[in-house]
Amino acid sequence: MWGSVSRAVRTPARFERTFEINVSVVPTPPLLGLVFIEGNPAFVSEEVIEYELGYRVQPFEKLSLDVTSFYNDYDHLTSIEPVGLPAFVPVPFPHLEIRQQLGNLLRGSAYGAEIAANVMPIEQWRRALSYSYLGLQFEPIEGSLDNGSASPQGSSPQNQFRLQSYLELSRGLELDATLSYVDELPKQLTPSYTRLDLRFGWRFTERVALSVVGQNLPDEYHLECGNIGTPASPSLVQRSVFLQIRWEN
Repeated sequence: MWGSVSRAVRTPARFERTFEINVSVVPTPPLLGLVFIEGNPAFVSEEVIEYELGYRVQPFEKLSLDVTSFYNDYDHLTSIEPVGLPAFVPVPFPHLEIRQQLGNLLRGSAYGAEIAANVMPIEQWRRALSYSYLGLQFEPIEGSLDNGSASPQGSSPQNQFRLQSYLELSRGLELDATLSYVDELPKQLTPSYTRLDLRFGWRFTERVALSVVGQNLPDEYHLECGNIGTPASPSLVQRSVFLQIRWEN
């Protein structure tokens, strides 16, 4: 059994105190609105106090278990605060300028647990099972006008599950399989997905191995992140099958 209590801070970068970016264009009839986010010279360090408790046990020769729980208490997290009222700007074209500024008016907690098990029913076959749960609770402190856009809530999967199998066949043949499930990301508009990967390998010398690999087999493609609030476009992870040759020196 083990446990820990630790504290960490994230020192602001100069960028967070001095930048200015036009992040979006929004309709504000009869004009367009340009939304700017700017740094804050008074931006301070984000802080976290972490509590962890874990237990490892091997009740049988061919079975081991690892259980971990955690609770993180966050303070002075980044928030996005409006600055004044929208202002009319005539150049380079008539528009409304909407300004926002970084703040430290978000706090919250993260808590959860992880469990992992390794089972080896026979010497040539090993199976690994893992499950994790993550809970997030964040809220602006008094005086904040953040609308939730800076909160990480809804951008991390609450439940994740993975089952792995490693089987050594005769004459250097190997068969590996990984089945995993990842929960939805509501804030990223990303649904949950199940992924299956298979690998059939043949090690025909000590240094050279040949493998046929199939990834993301259940679906033609799936979305893993919606990239909401970033300039990057969402990308779909496609089903793939490929041949791999590995040579070890």
